[in-house]
Amino acid sequence: MSQRKGDTPCFDCGDRQLGCHSKCEKYKEFQERNAKIRKDRALDYACKDLNFRGKMQAQKEKYGRYIYGRQG
Repeated sequence: MSQRKGDTPCFDCGDRQLGCHSKCEKYKEFQERNAKIRKDRALDYACKDLNFRGKMQAQKEKYGRYIYGRQG
């Protein structure tokens, strides 16, 4: 998730003032959405890492070493 200036609800907000993040409903929704994206991404990375580690362990058991890159 790359943040651009226009993605945040604060950009060009007419009601913006010092300390408004604690009261702004738009900003709270924005933060909740970003937290969900981060949580989903962390879970995805964990699954990919587990899958990778399993493949590497299978290679080590089959060949006695790790084989990187394409086989064959």
